[in-house]
Amino acid sequence: MKISENKVWLKYYTDEALNTKLPKLTAYQFLKELNKDRLDEPALHYYGADITHRDLIKRIEACADAFTAMGVKEGDVVSFLSVAIPETIAAIYALNKIGAAANTIDPRMDVKTIRKMIDASDSSILVTIDVAFPKVRKIMNEMKPDTIIVQSAASSLPFTKKAAMKLLSKTKIKYTDSIIKWSEFIDIGTDTTSTEVPYVGDATVAITYTGGTTGIPKGTMLTNDSMNAVVLNFMHCGVEKKDNDRYLGIIPVFSAYGMVCGMHMPLCMRLTLVPIPKFVPDTIGKLVKTFRPQVIIS
Repeated sequence: MKISENKVWLKYYTDEALNTKLPKLTAYQFLKELNKDRLDEPALHYYGADITHRDLIKRIEACADAFTAMGVKEGDVVSFLSVAIPETIAAIYALNKIGAAANTIDPRMDVKTIRKMIDASDSSILVTIDVAFPKVRKIMNEMKPDTIIVQSAASSLPFTKKAAMKLLSKTKIKYTDSIIKWSEFIDIGTDTTSTEVPYVGDATVAITYTGGTTGIPKGTMLTNDSMNAVVLNFMHCGVEKKDNDRYLGIIPVFSAYGMVCGMHMPLCMRLTLVPIPKFVPDTIGKLVKTFRPQVIIS
């Protein structure tokens, strides 16, 4: 008998780990279920601003209402040229609620690749961070999306930091009926109530892309079951943590690793996610000193 057939590694697992079943819940439902008894505890800590689970859920629901009002439905794909800010995190779960998927693209990609990724997803809506808009401007007349929603990394900051960041912003955007601010997008859903779709294990939550080291980056579909399975693995792997321990999120949310291990896993494990929109390796010491995280993954 081969070693692999003996499964000798199973002796290191607890009975609970061996008998755990994958929940029949969407990624969003799993997030809510695991935090239903701590709605007023911080889900996110964003540069001094705490966003509780209650507030995060309100943001997700408002976002889902807005997407629904704009005609996004089950099976649709919305493209993102954005980073790990509270608005993006809320939008990903909002799309999961209504059965749609997020097509997450690295804003550092060249414009030709960005256009190809957007068009291949057949998205009618593009959500972009404002600093990436100059790239969007170059290709917007060649893309499929009818509406471009512009986010700002400053929106969820404390007042003083928000004011300072806006003063430093050099990106000039001319808003129109088809190029709208994030706040205007949210207002669109004011009179609409979104409907939560039933759980489907292999329904796509997000599309992320490979690094492209051996050719053109390839889309990778992350499903409800695959994302939730990673959470369960971490729950039973022996990681020592306490509720509200801070988790420094330095992995880009547009990568599979960042989406699952850098966003969904810590939120479901009752940690406080500290999202870092743009990680610069030389600043890791400053980030640790500032935010005092108990958990870092890299």
